[in-house]
Amino acid sequence: TPPYSSTIRKNGSLRGEGYAFEVLDLIAKKLDISYEIVQPRTPGLGNESAGLISLLKSKEIDVAVAFIPMLWKFTEFTRYSPIMDEANIVGMMVRPAESASGSGLLAPFDTTVWICILISLLVIGPIIFLFTAFRSYLWNHTKVDKYDFTSCIWFTYGALLKQGSSITPVNNSTRFVFATWWIFITILTSFYTANLTAFLTLSRFTLPYKSVEDIMRKRVPWFFEKDRTIDNILDT
Repeated sequence: TPPYSSTIRKNGSLRGEGYAFEVLDLIAKKLDISYEIVQPRTPGLGNESAGLISLLKSKEIDVAVAFIPMLWKFTEFTRYSPIMDEANIVGMMVRPAESASGSGLLAPFDTTVWICILISLLVIGPIIFLFTAFRSYLWNHTKVDKYDFTSCIWFTYGALLKQGSSITPVNNSTRFVFATWWIFITILTSFYTANLTAFLTLSRFTLPYKSVEDIMRKRVPWFFEKDRTIDNILDT
């Protein structure tokens, strides 16, 4: 397969082109030999009874000039040259119809993080209310830094939206509780903004299959060329 190896007919004879034939031409020139190109009756890598491999096994040819995958099942009657190149085998599938931007608002954090954030929103307001009420009780029912339940809930929600608050605690203990929540929200929103920007910039797509095991488990029909590399690998 171009650009590795291919043949063309020129002046009534076959001529080889590609990287593999360039290497063969260098060897032939150095050893002062000539060669004749023999094409397999069945195109492709083939197996022991057809294709390029069958020509090697039957000794109809001396050398296979192509970038052939190194498969151990053929080592009984073939000998590979040193590795000249490496390549990955990839599959093609239908592009997902749904863009990553469709679910981008929830993408920066996984489900566990969102659950923890929701729980914190539900419990921080009551905790602040109980803290200020208990402090007021210890200090002889003072009204300093004592807030009603609704104000504590709105403070918690407003901090998440980066909004100001009319609540201004005076005592250091109450200030510490409020400041802790503000710092947590600042760090959380910073991470969310950074992850959301990166996610929308990359515009990732979630692939339905990540391995051959996924395809087999979901019983999805798939195909490959007969007597090619994948066919020989799965046949072993």
